[in-house]
Amino acid sequence: MKKWFAVFCIMLFFSTTATSSVIFDKDPASGAEWLIKDLYDKPGTLRISIASAEPLHLITSERISAGTPISQEQVCFGKGDFAETNIILLDEKNSQERVLFANKEWLPLKIGVVCNKGKTSLIESLLNDTEIPGEGLPTCDLCGDDETCCAVVFLKGFGEQNISNIAFYEGSVDQLIKTKSKLIEGENFNKFILNFILPLIALIAVIIALAFIFWKIRVSSIMAILRIFAIPGLFYFILSYSTFSTFMPALLLVMLIPIILAVVFWRITKTKIPENKKRLVAIFILVIDVVHFSVMTSVVFSFTV
Repeated sequence: MKKWFAVFCIMLFFSTTATSSVIFDKDPASGAEWLIKDLYDKPGTLRISIASAEPLHLITSERISAGTPISQEQVCFGKGDFAETNIILLDEKNSQERVLFANKEWLPLKIGVVCNKGKTSLIESLLNDTEIPGEGLPTCDLCGDDETCCAVVFLKGFGEQNISNIAFYEGSVDQLIKTKSKLIEGENFNKFILNFILPLIALIAVIIALAFIFWKIRVSSIMAILRIFAIPGLFYFILSYSTFSTFMPALLLVMLIPIILAVVFWRITKTKIPENKKRLVAIFILVIDVVHFSVMTSVVFSFTV
């Protein structure tokens, strides 16, 4: 029982450490784009969506208007509740408005979107449904009086959010974009360490630990451990087959590799091959199983999350 518990703990450690983490965030641009699609034919209707902005995150009217019935000139940005701070920077370049979140940490916020015909009606809709100060209202200088325009304003997150305590970068939009490109270089190195080096070390540690166990225990116990590794392969096979209507049979076969290898080793245990050679074969299968478990976990999660 203790040996089985040890194997379970090692697999649990591997699955939580060596698998790439998934971070869920709500991009302000995607949220605004989705709301515009919904509100374009509902003039004067205000909708609010939850979002979070990463440090020095840039969004543009061109980006938001993509995939919507409006052009970039029909998108208007307003600072909203952030009017009296430098957390959000607005400017205009190449006939489009741009927003840069100058925050140094992830910023939880809400996005308010309303559409209406002409600049005047649009501002009136915002004033009727929100308590945004005048400085936080959009200017909509690029929006014509006879076309449907959509305002995107940024509101405080839930609760008593004290935005005066949020640290931010100082400078123009273009200056801070250059700053971000330098920061990304350092972040990419950290991600390389986190997403590749550490999982690789964990992978090697797990293989060494299990190889040592394989060399010490009976072949029948090794067979039981290989069956444990076959379980995730069977689970991923069933999950993928039920999730995707069309799936390559070859890929489904790959998911069954641990099961196939377990059967092969079971056949080997019935032969007169020396015990030490059987253990070497088992360690070789172990390496394949651990790598397979790591890769398939990442693949399945990337498709199903």
